[in-house]
Amino acid sequence: MDIVLNKPTKHVMIIHDHVIRYVKGRGSTLDDLKVVRNRFLPPGTIEGGVIKETETFQAIIGELKRQYKMAKGELYITLPNETNLIRRHQVPADVPDHELKGYIFNQLGKELHLPMEDPVFDLCIMSEQNAEKDLLLFITAQEIIDSYLRLFYELKLEPVVLDYAAISLERFIEGTGAASVEGHYALVTCFPTAVTVTIFHGEFPLITRTIPTMVSADHWQVNGEASDDISWTGPMDELESAWQDNGAEIERLLSFYQFNYRQGEGGVDRVIITGDHPELNRFFHHVSERLDGPDVKLLDVMMDKKGFTIDPHHFEAVGLLMKGEVK
Repeated sequence: MDIVLNKPTKHVMIIHDHVIRYVKGRGSTLDDLKVVRNRFLPPGTIEGGVIKETETFQAIIGELKRQYKMAKGELYITLPNETNLIRRHQVPADVPDHELKGYIFNQLGKELHLPMEDPVFDLCIMSEQNAEKDLLLFITAQEIIDSYLRLFYELKLEPVVLDYAAISLERFIEGTGAASVEGHYALVTCFPTAVTVTIFHGEFPLITRTIPTMVSADHWQVNGEASDDISWTGPMDELESAWQDNGAEIERLLSFYQFNYRQGEGGVDRVIITGDHPELNRFFHHVSERLDGPDVKLLDVMMDKKGFTIDPHHFEAVGLLMKGEVK
């Protein structure tokens, strides 16, 4: 039996183009949650996952470090969804597990083609059958990772976990029982600037894609002295038009999954919608009316045993907090 008397404080940052989500707590349950915070970024600070305004971004991270005493404890982060790539890949079953990464590196540019020259990846084994190991590769460009880590290191912060936001969201849903994570399902996360779709089979994310929402950045207004809220000030018709395009892309992705991953024998069973868009309910109704087939569910505000309210903005961050202790 292991008894942990002094659990380290976890500092969690979910980084998106438009916002940093911060949560703080000890342990890996909802009851361990102590602080939740939004810090919206000035437009153009990060675009497509790439840091464009280094000084601005670093100043905001420094502000959070001082305010929440992040020098003590462990730092868990995710990078923007646009930087993440998931690939399913097969290798011969006789390749030893400890040699898988080296084997895959030797396949780059031959049997395995990626849209980047300097990939960094982690992997998991989904199954082993018919003389093959079926793998999932989680890939990010080395240049992107370095650009973020450099800023953290300059502030004397050293992340110990780098995860995917969609996987953290799935962990939250499974850990809280907010929705079923069995079978084939899609997590659709609606942000002010984009919609991210990740399709899972059970615990395994097989496809992820971020679809830009083409609206004017001038119509977004960051509010509050702490820059902790955002509102849409433009015409609703502009949003609805952009969502029409998003909806068409979601349909195409679900169709691709049905015919390329399930060989036409059924698509996803459920679509689970969440996100931080201030018009999330409108988006939910838009998608519900558009999709014919899967059950569409909106994840709403939750409350822990102590009465602490957790809104959809922070589901990803709390999901990362729920990740097991670093050994």
